[in-house]
Amino acid sequence: MQRVTLSHPFGNPNSYNAALAFYERNLLSCFHTCLFAPLGTERRFHPGLRSAPIVTHPQREIARLVSTVVPFSRWNGRSAQMVHSTGAAFDARVSDRLSAADGAIYAYEDWAFRSFRRARELGLPAFYELPTAHFAEKAKWLALEVMRQPELARFFDALNEPQDKLLRKQAELEAAAAIVCPSSLVKMSIQDKIPTSTPIHVIPYGTDVSARSKQWESSDLHHPIHFIYAGSLNPQKGIHRLFEALERLPFHSYVLTLAGRWVPGFREWLERRYRVHYEHFGHVGAPELYNLYRRSHVLVLPSLCDGFGLVLLDAMASGIPVIASDRTAGPDIIRHGAEGYLVRAGDTEDLQRALERCLHDPVSLAEMGTRARIQAAQFTWRVYRERLIGALYGPSQRGTWDATAS
Repeated sequence: MQRVTLSHPFGNPNSYNAALAFYERNLLSCFHTCLFAPLGTERRFHPGLRSAPIVTHPQREIARLVSTVVPFSRWNGRSAQMVHSTGAAFDARVSDRLSAADGAIYAYEDWAFRSFRRARELGLPAFYELPTAHFAEKAKWLALEVMRQPELARFFDALNEPQDKLLRKQAELEAAAAIVCPSSLVKMSIQDKIPTSTPIHVIPYGTDVSARSKQWESSDLHHPIHFIYAGSLNPQKGIHRLFEALERLPFHSYVLTLAGRWVPGFREWLERRYRVHYEHFGHVGAPELYNLYRRSHVLVLPSLCDGFGLVLLDAMASGIPVIASDRTAGPDIIRHGAEGYLVRAGDTEDLQRALERCLHDPVSLAEMGTRARIQAAQFTWRVYRERLIGALYGPSQRGTWDATAS
């Protein structure tokens, strides 16, 4: 059966589970990444890959992590420039290691240009995972937000990407033998930007449903309602829209919890404009985050554009409903009014109405939380791995890449 080399510089749940999908079936030739335990941090690890063939490329990534302590500038390790330069160097090293024996290459947006070029020289199929919307569509959506609030432009890296980087992104897409997307939103964003013959597979990401679910009690059915947001705290996630909507609600009717890292300067920008009380927990690990979900009533993800939004499924697996914008995976994984509410991205009034429904009918939140937990069980990581193999190899797993599998 044909084997695959998979590469992702920084590692995340979806790349680890993609590697595991191939490894479980003895189809993984090699998994390239920058760091992996024991050399990596605690989160750069997946127990299922403990014995997998993994090649690490740590030098540039270690330097980047060290530089996260410098004052925020282009030289800070979390800046777009440092992330891109580290990923580009990683891509070059992976391309140098490719050989005809690898069978195929599976890589991700921004980190595939050199690898795909080398794969073409070797005659290897190149498979591409696009985790977020096409850069042109994303820029269009963000530009609309900047028209409303011009001060946000400095926080949107997607509006300031150099032209040569955008050309490489497009070349990656056009070189792919097949493209894997986590949501219908991402598929829609690329359909008119790639050859019509290129198959696109929508395979939603997964979650872990082994942890206990929230136990709803009578005290949960009264005010205040506890809303939670988890993820990067930046305007692309629609945080300013959430603050704008909450400012219109009675102050004592809700509690807002934020979990994640602030984009430099954005917290100060928000607090100059909106009077919203919140509790900030910073970046937290998975166990603590699941505890925060269970202590809350509703997750809110009002993204302006988000290819998926793993926090949606994680919160649902914790037994709470979600409010998600229609520019996330929300339309693919929840039914409006059943497991949560769908709102129009960038529409403060629509978001406000969803928040008010939660305040006015807290009894329904427990029912939606129960349905959310059941729905999340349809999107486990095991299901994701099975769908990925089925898409690329075909339902029969014949061992050849099936470019027509749906």
